[in-house]
Amino acid sequence: MPGDVLGGRILNGDEAGKRRFRFEPGPIFAHVVLADEINRPASTQSALLEAMAERQVTSFGETRKCSRIRVPAGGHREPD
Repeated sequence: MPGDVLGGRILNGDEAGKRRFRFEPGPIFAHVVLADEINRPASTQSALLEAMAERQVTSFGETRKCSRIRVPAGGHREPD
């Protein structure tokens, strides 16, 4: 799910009883993202591509800037 990568909304309550959602950033907002075997739904792949190509992510209809994404590539594994 894209929320695994982008982050999500957390419902917070204050002392006055008011509740608000706040955005909790996911791992894509880190400076280094290690990705391995990205066999995710198309929506998650789309979110990763947006972050890498445009340096921004869109979550819950809001666009947020992220730092330059670096995705180190792992070694090649031969099939058994």
